Amino acid sequence: SNKAIPLSDCSVWPAAGMELKDGWLRSTTKRKPDVKQQLINTTDLQRVSTTSKLCCFEESQKCFASATSDGTVAISHCLEEGSWGITDENNQIMLFQQCIGLGTIESGNERYLACCLRGGTIYLVPVVEGNNPRKYIVMYATPVDSADCGAVRYIQNFAAGLAQVKSWQEDDDSSSMKYAAMIGWSGGKIDVYELNAEETRENLLLDKLAERGTLSNFVKMLMNMEKSHNLLESSTLWKQAWDECTKANEVESVVNRIRNPNDDTFEGARLLILSLMNGT
Repeated sequence: SNKAIPLSDCSVWPAAGMELKDGWLRSTTKRKPDVKQQLINTTDLQRVSTTSKLCCFEESQKCFASATSDGTVAISHCLEEGSWGITDENNQIMLFQQCIGLGTIESGNERYLACCLRGGTIYLVPVVEGNNPRKYIVMYATPVDSADCGAVRYIQNFAAGLAQVKSWQEDDDSSSMKYAAMIGWSGGKIDVYELNAEETRENLLLDKLAERGTLSNFVKMLMNMEKSHNLLESSTLWKQAWDECTKANEVESVVNRIRNPNDDTFEGARLLILSLMNGT
C-alpha cells in the first residue's frame, strides 16, 4: 500500500519537566560578550540540535539513550502514563564533540552507556535509577599507534557490550564476562578494548604518578617536612596528609594504600595529591 502515515499521530512527547535540555541553550562561556552568540544574532538562523544516534537497553526495555548533534547525550526512561523523559538530571551530559557511536552494557543491576567521539575518546556513563547514588563517569583515550607517525585517525564505527573472554592459559578452559568496546578504523582495522567501570579518572591518575615515581617522591617529601613548615600551618589538608605520612614507616606501603580507593588510611594525602594535580 502507498498510503501515507502521518507521523504526528505516532509521536510520544516527553513528560513536563523531563524534556531534554538543548545544548544551545546552555551557557558555554563566561566571557562577555559571547562571540558565538553575537555571530548568531547577525543571521536569521536558529540553532537547533538534531538526534543523530539512538539505542535501547535490551534487558531494561523501559530505558533508551540518544545523542544529538550539539554533543548532548541523554538516557531516558519510559513512564507509566505512556510518555518518557529524563528522570534524573545526571542522566544527561554534554560532551565537547558530537557522539558518533553509542553502546549499552548491562550486567545484573548495573547499566552503562558507552559513548564514542570521532577521535576515539570513550565515555562510560552509569545509568542513574531510583535512589541509587551517582557513580563516576569513566573516560578512556584510545592509544595512538606509534606507526601512525602522528597522523590523525578518525573512528568509522563503534559498538560496545558484554563479551565472553576465554583465559589466556592453555590448560585453562574457563571464561569470564568483560565490558568491551569495538572501534572500527578506516581500512578495515578493528580494535577491541576492555572497559572497567571501577577505573575512575582519579585512580588512573594515581597509577600514572606511581609508575613515574612521583607519588613516592611526594610521600618522602611529606615525611621529611618540618612541623613548622608554613604549608602545615596554613592548610588543614596539608596538615592532615603530613600527620598520616609521618606515622608510617615504609614509603611504598603508603603509596600502595593511597592508590587503593577502598583504603581511607591516607585519605588526606590522596585528596591533597589530587587537588594539586587538578589545580584546586
